[in-house]
Amino acid sequence: KDPNDYYFRDNLRADFPADVIQKIREAEASILLQKKQMYLNFLKEEVRQKEAEAQENQDNPDAPVVSGEWEEKVKKATVRNWQHPIKTREVDMYFCLLVYSLKPEFSTCAALFDKFEEGGPDGEA
Repeated sequence: KDPNDYYFRDNLRADFPADVIQKIREAEASILLQKKQMYLNFLKEEVRQKEAEAQENQDNPDAPVVSGEWEEKVKKATVRNWQHPIKTREVDMYFCLLVYSLKPEFSTCAALFDKFEEGGPDGEA
């Protein structure tokens, strides 16, 4: 197989300055941290809703009790101390679908990203 035919190959060539590569790595890390924070916010909101529902139904003996170890972990969770997996969300799937569906239009994934960075056909971002 021709190595130039590989769509998702690492395009960080040796001729890129080290500071450019560093900025790319920092951007990747920032995106992953933001994704982790969004997931934690989602979990915390889910726990708050369960607690509110349990409070409303406290007179009902069949109502679920929310005081578990998991809920306490979620309440105390921060991006720094969360060690559990971050589940795949809908936005992750849409991003993969976008990249895959535009594959015939661009020779490499880097070319696709460059197009988004440069803007549309009229040059506007």
